[in-house]
Amino acid sequence: MIFIPFTIYFIILLYIIKKKSYYIGSFLILIYMATYGCNIISYYSKFIYPASDFTFEAMLYLTVFTLLPIMPFVNICKNNIDVIYIEDVKIYKIISTILIIVGLYCIFYFIPYVLKVFSGNINDYRILVNADRSDFVKNGIFNVIAMVGINFFTPTIATFFIEFIRGNRIRSILLLIASLSYVIGIAAHAGRDGFVIWFFNFTFFLILFKPFINKTQLRKIYNIMIIIGVIFVVPFIIITASRFSTSNNILKPIIAYTGQNVIYFNDFYNADLKIYKHGAGIFPYFYSGILRLRGENTNIIDYIKKDQINYLLSMGSKAWTFGTYLKSLISDFGKIGTIIFTLLLTMINRKEKNIAQKNRGFTYSNILIIGFIAHIISSGVFYYLAGYISSNIYIIMFAIMILYIKYANRYNIRNNINTSRVLTKLRIKN
Repeated sequence: MIFIPFTIYFIILLYIIKKKSYYIGSFLILIYMATYGCNIISYYSKFIYPASDFTFEAMLYLTVFTLLPIMPFVNICKNNIDVIYIEDVKIYKIISTILIIVGLYCIFYFIPYVLKVFSGNINDYRILVNADRSDFVKNGIFNVIAMVGINFFTPTIATFFIEFIRGNRIRSILLLIASLSYVIGIAAHAGRDGFVIWFFNFTFFLILFKPFINKTQLRKIYNIMIIIGVIFVVPFIIITASRFSTSNNILKPIIAYTGQNVIYFNDFYNADLKIYKHGAGIFPYFYSGILRLRGENTNIIDYIKKDQINYLLSMGSKAWTFGTYLKSLISDFGKIGTIIFTLLLTMINRKEKNIAQKNRGFTYSNILIIGFIAHIISSGVFYYLAGYISSNIYIIMFAIMILYIKYANRYNIRNNINTSRVLTKLRIKN
């Protein structure tokens, strides 16, 4: 049973290779295959001990509903993508400027805390952060702005590539630096997954924009990735070593950590969950808002989470372990609710794919939406990363930004505004 996810994904990869349709979907397939491979190694090497036997239902559920939202990416043919449209240049420039300002603010805000993390005991500091007792948690609105701001790194990376292709050197450099706010913000929490998630997003957009990048530009991009990798690999290793300091073989816990998603998803799926968070885990900002409107105490969220953790522990399942974003969704909405969520995600992704194929190109808003979904999927190999109050606020702001771009585009078309002023095409460079 444990081989089902890896085998199905491997078959999809063979299909991609046969069709020679290597594009953004291939990268997402490889991410999941890598973790599924580590899961098999972890299981047979006894790095992790499952609490229950693997079941066909759990493995099939995991495979199908992680794969469905990825398939629209797999079906995007880069040969049918000729141009990138910037719907409204003026709005685009305003957005790119805001992304730079927000990203740089976040970096300057979190840098002092990053220095504090690496000047003391990393594990002790992480405990303080998780208990909301670290210094920056108490800084009110400034902390809220920074925490929400780092979530904008995905559209910042996308905008960086557009400016880089256009040859706008200064703006592209500023956008690249601003995108690193996410890595620094997570490091300020004594976390190392910020770099991994940033790398996932940067690589995804590199593959998406690669047909528009000439060989000279591509070499520069690779050099940029090497430089950033060198800069952040040392703190990444330090945090990793601190997390696994009790192990004599650091490779063993890394493989187990990477491959735990299938094993712990299986345990969770088979635990016969009866206590659900009903959105408190995935959408805490909205859930707490509803409680306030009803005049109820928002502390009930903590009680629900504790009750679920205790129940899962009694069933032999660890609530705090990674189990892909499906585990996060099931803990909130149950198995049927999770199916509905993934189907909606697939429908949105499919719609954006069809728009791109029909127009033979990506619009700016199209790229941002696809990037947002890819971020959920790629980071979702671990857990649902947008289940924080700051992430919920970001989703609202992101939705407003997308709606405004689309409204401006329709307004320009409806009022016959000269499209040469509001539309920019980036032709493929051979």
